[in-house]
Amino acid sequence: MFHVKQLVAKALNSAALRYGCNVDALDIERCAKLSLWLAPSAARLGLTGFASPLEYVENLIAPGFRLIKHINSEEGQMVEVGLGSGGLGLSLAIFIPSWRVTLLDRRRRVCDFLTLAIRRFQIDNCSVYCRDIRNLSDMGIQYDLAMARAVATSDVLLRHMTHLVRYGGQLALFRPQIEVTLPPELRRTVHEDAGLPGLWLDIFDKMEVE
Repeated sequence: MFHVKQLVAKALNSAALRYGCNVDALDIERCAKLSLWLAPSAARLGLTGFASPLEYVENLIAPGFRLIKHINSEEGQMVEVGLGSGGLGLSLAIFIPSWRVTLLDRRRRVCDFLTLAIRRFQIDNCSVYCRDIRNLSDMGIQYDLAMARAVATSDVLLRHMTHLVRYGGQLALFRPQIEVTLPPELRRTVHEDAGLPGLWLDIFDKMEVE
C-alpha cells in the first residue's frame, strides 16, 4: 500500500508540474491518501469505473490542475455539479484551501458518501448540498465558479449552471469537443486540451447582458 501511495503522489505531483500549478507537498500527500480510499470505495458503489487509485488520479483528479491555473482569485466560492465520485471537487478543496467548495448532487447516496469522505479526511472547506440543479434557479445561490464534468447535454447543463454563478464569475466544463449554444450571458474565454484523449476544458465568463 505504501508503494501505491508513492506512485499516486508522484502522479499528482507530475500533473501539477505539467500544468504549471504550485501546490503544497503536504496537500499532495493528503490528496494521495484520499485517492487511495476514494477510488475503490466509489467503485464499489458504482460511482466510478476507476477502482485503481492511480487510474482514478490520472483520469478524474489530474485534469483539475488544468483548471487551477485559470483561477486568479485568492478566495471565493465554487460548486461542482453532477458529482459522480466527487474527486474533482474534493481535490480542488484540498489544493485551494482558501476557497469554499460545495458539492451539488440530487442523489442521496452520493451525497452521503461524499459527506463521509469530507469527515474522514477533514476537508473543512468543503460541504455537500443534496438538491437537483433544476430546482435552484430561483434561489439566488451565486458562486464565483461553477464546474462540471459533462454529465448531460452541454447546452442544458450550461443553462442550469449559469443560474448558479454571479455576474463576473466563471463556469468551467470538462467535456468532449462539441459546439454548444451559449446563453447570452456567457462568453467563452478558454478552450484547451484537458490532458486526456477527447476531453477539453472550456471556461466561460458570465457577463451582464445589456
